[in-house]
Amino acid sequence: MKHSLLPHFSKLLPAVVLATLSLFSACGEKTPDEPVEHVEPVGAGSGDDPDPETAEAGEQITTQKETVDIAAEDSRSRHFAEVNSHLDLGGTVYAYLDIDTDLGALSSKLDETLKLVAGMDDSEIPEELENLDLRVLAEDLGLEGLRAVGLSSVKMRESYRNKLFLYTPEGRKGLFTLLGDKPGPFLSWRLAPADADLVYETDLKLKNANDLAQKISAQFPQGPETLEEQMQQQFLSFSMTVGEFFNRFDSKLVVVGRVDPEETTMIPGGMEMIEVPAFDLGIAVENLNFLWDELKRQFPPESLAEGPAQVEFIEGENYEAYIAMDMMNNPRLRPAIHFQKDRNLIVLATSKEFIAEMLTPAPDIRSNAQFAASVVDLPTEGNGFGYATPRLFEKYRSLLELIMSTTPSGTSDVPEELMDMIMDWSVPEISEPVVGVSVNQTNGIWMVGNSYQSHKQTLLMAANPLMLSVLASMAMPAYTQIQGNAKATKEINNVRQLILACRMYAADWDGAFPETLEDLYPDYLDVEEMLSFQDPNTGLPVPYTYNAGLTDTSFSKLVLIASPAMSDGKVVVGFVGGNVEAMTAFEYLKSKLETEEFLKEQAPGGGAEMSPEQRATQDLDAILRDLNGQ
Repeated sequence: MKHSLLPHFSKLLPAVVLATLSLFSACGEKTPDEPVEHVEPVGAGSGDDPDPETAEAGEQITTQKETVDIAAEDSRSRHFAEVNSHLDLGGTVYAYLDIDTDLGALSSKLDETLKLVAGMDDSEIPEELENLDLRVLAEDLGLEGLRAVGLSSVKMRESYRNKLFLYTPEGRKGLFTLLGDKPGPFLSWRLAPADADLVYETDLKLKNANDLAQKISAQFPQGPETLEEQMQQQFLSFSMTVGEFFNRFDSKLVVVGRVDPEETTMIPGGMEMIEVPAFDLGIAVENLNFLWDELKRQFPPESLAEGPAQVEFIEGENYEAYIAMDMMNNPRLRPAIHFQKDRNLIVLATSKEFIAEMLTPAPDIRSNAQFAASVVDLPTEGNGFGYATPRLFEKYRSLLELIMSTTPSGTSDVPEELMDMIMDWSVPEISEPVVGVSVNQTNGIWMVGNSYQSHKQTLLMAANPLMLSVLASMAMPAYTQIQGNAKATKEINNVRQLILACRMYAADWDGAFPETLEDLYPDYLDVEEMLSFQDPNTGLPVPYTYNAGLTDTSFSKLVLIASPAMSDGKVVVGFVGGNVEAMTAFEYLKSKLETEEFLKEQAPGGGAEMSPEQRATQDLDAILRDLNGQ
């Protein structure tokens, strides 16, 4: 009997929005009344042959209504004409790089250097790298097939039309095959509600990763044997191996999000709840019905009726769904997962209402005038798509400003004015959406889009050591702080799930909590390792402090579970009422004494012989020893 489905939902709702925004920085914005002439690239491509109409030296070619000189045919890159047909000449950025066999030559040189260094007496190069053939590795990864790269940016009023073309005349191989095959209509356009602020879609052909891994593993001693062993292992708790999972994964991934312009909500953020803009978020995958079968196998619908009704299973003529009950007193955060049978579509979202919006035939995002204007002249079919509204950037920026404003003083030497400047550079205030499309072609990958930033700004940011050093000086204190909180955050999440499991146990046993935490596994807790606390001093698992004898009707502020040692200077405490806090030693001591007094009163015949003052001194000494030990 398993009832722990709900915690799995919560793990799938972190900052997808924040990670996705970075995908748009290389795309550009356009205005519908300023079309850009270009050769239509979809399905185009004549291989390596130069344009037969291109003239000898001294002649001129006409590109985008402008006459420009071009190198003589015997000096000209044989890939130029094909790449140029995908770009806009004459804007703020135009770059063409002929790679051809450069990667192979570079790999050979690196091979020679590696073997030379490996032959030295004091070489510390691992043995498995000594026989590595970098050229073969580059070929397996598909990098040797990349013959040329071109990019361009054209200013369009307040934004840029950006283009990028990766030329692979012999076809996409290796890594380039993981993101789908032929382009097709965008599923995300049909799933996104008209007022969506984030729309992201990509093809995922992970079954090609299996063949790729086989080729790469052959480069290492014991590689094929090790890979085969890993591929034969069980994937998570599924009834399939890792290899079988990858071989069946051929899907589209869609992410749709919406932020509320006014409302806010509270979500877990480290050791306390943080206020963020209210949002709706949905994630959809296509053609992966086997995942739904596995979900039903692990969480049989009939078993849910026996539990405390934390999760409800519903079904209709053409759908099935798991719906979580309200845990945070927030109707917009009741995670649900839905399987639409006729479309072979699985949708996980923050609420069943948002799933309904994604699946209903009501006007979708194509009816939004702002969206329609932003995709004019862009391909309507492809393998990847991204769209973000100014409102999303505004909310993202305000969230970053909140994080920066709450950073403890003294953690960064960067002046506030410089931090504001970098904020304006990286997350500017924009008036039009950012949008981009990726299209697989027979001879490469073409990316085109509209953005507030040109390729030039992206390249300058990457090439500017001063800017990178400033960003690093800002990021390192934040990273250090995050690392410092990571252990405590992990323990808070761990204790929160233990408390939830205890309450589900109590619902089945007339309100009584288990005699030991071990009684929770496996019926109420999937992962046995969660029953132990990882001591930050030794790294070894230690049993949690657990107060047996309490019930779900006991006073809600009594301590049920606590970490036996401190994590980042705090004791992680779970209370009967379900709340979990990271407390100082003195705060925990007070709650601990109250709990012990309650248990003493409940126990027949008295309780401990020590006075409360003696116990307080003993407990405080133990807690302070833990603190000093760190």
